[in-house]
Amino acid sequence: ACLWDVQQAGAATAPLLHFTHVSRPPPPLRGGASPSGSSKSSPSGGGERDNPPLGGEVRQASFFWLDRFALLATGAALGLYDLKLERGAPEHDARRAAPLRHRYSLAHKWEVDGPQHITCFAAAASFLSPLTIAAGSDRSLRVLDWGAGRELLRIPDAHESKVTSLCLFEGSAYSDAPLSGRELFLTSALDGALRLWDLRDARRGAVRVYRAHTNRVHAMQTAISPCLRYVCCGSEDRKAYLYDLGSEEVVARLTGHTDAVTAVSFNPLHPQLSTASLDGTVRLYSDRDAG
Repeated sequence: ACLWDVQQAGAATAPLLHFTHVSRPPPPLRGGASPSGSSKSSPSGGGERDNPPLGGEVRQASFFWLDRFALLATGAALGLYDLKLERGAPEHDARRAAPLRHRYSLAHKWEVDGPQHITCFAAAASFLSPLTIAAGSDRSLRVLDWGAGRELLRIPDAHESKVTSLCLFEGSAYSDAPLSGRELFLTSALDGALRLWDLRDARRGAVRVYRAHTNRVHAMQTAISPCLRYVCCGSEDRKAYLYDLGSEEVVARLTGHTDAVTAVSFNPLHPQLSTASLDGTVRLYSDRDAG
């Protein structure tokens, strides 16, 4: 996984951080040695046996706790990483290299028992919450409290197949949606169902289920509108579906793409929705396009 500075990103710009090892970045190598070369212990002692390379695919990465931390899902593990990013230009030329200025360190690691891997997770980045919701390949949902260091809730068989997308309601600074909305989250799976959950009563099951769209092959991202009135998801019939959050009724089927719609996102300020499709295009819709 990599962390980039979007203000400086470009074709020749290197990332600020490469997440390559479990606990921290490996020490800088001298003499032109390759990072993938010898794994012998360094003369300073100990070697890197307590800091192996990340094993397997990094399925998802996300900021957490107002961007103070980063979360990485690899295999059946979810790692919480403390970010140390140096602000401004370095005082000495010797410290201009990004690996010398920016660091990460493993603060906590959560190993999920049961599933072979974590399929996706969701955590708030725009407000302070210690909770992370993770989905496992065994169709389960788990709620982890990083502050308490324990699992708060486990929901087995949340869908008929493994969950492929999770979305928390984070609201918007431009919306007057109630703070209680932060207890809501969406899940989608290849069973064709989009489910809305309330963390306060999740053991009883989903509070709403939306089924008009088609989702059997591709992972589809979902979204909750900042006003807390609508939910949206992509569909394999080349449309995006806008549902009324409370009634589960379809408010609009947004057309225009020529292939499956796999991602959707609401504008935090204006009544607009963007969609992305496997046809390689991104489309923008406003409330005038609904119908």
